Amino acid sequence: MANGKPKPETDQDLIDALATLLENEEDADQMDAVDEELRSAGYDPAAIGAQMARVAGEAYASSPYNWRRRAAAERAEAEQRLRERSLQRERRGRSEVLDQINAIISRAPDLGESSRVQAHFRNLDEATDEDLEDLLTELEFLEDTGRDEEA
Repeated sequence: MANGKPKPETDQDLIDALATLLENEEDADQMDAVDEELRSAGYDPAAIGAQMARVAGEAYASSPYNWRRRAAAERAEAEQRLRERSLQRERRGRSEVLDQINAIISRAPDLGESSRVQAHFRNLDEATDEDLEDLLTELEFLEDTGRDEEA
């Protein structure tokens, strides 16, 4: 009891005391008051701050609300689905593949204009059968993904 206040007995008591202090203090010396409150309770303000920053950083990094984490997970899932689709595709003749590519582009012209697949459209006549199969697989995937997002 350095300043007439009892030392917090639990972490929750400390958090409650800090919350009360932060709610009631409005002047520029607020951080100094927090540091003093921590010192009087027997804590090192720098160590508490570092620990809080570490915990907050870990919580943010592992949070499903962190857009970077969510985007990475969504990208990995999409890549896995595309790989599975590539492994499951059946071999088709070149003309059938071209017909299917053109059918998808006529149904969804935005896919043909998309930067996601634009590189494939340089010259379909010169593309290898394997490249055409890959293009068709990607277009089917993108078309299906677009339908899933609309539903």
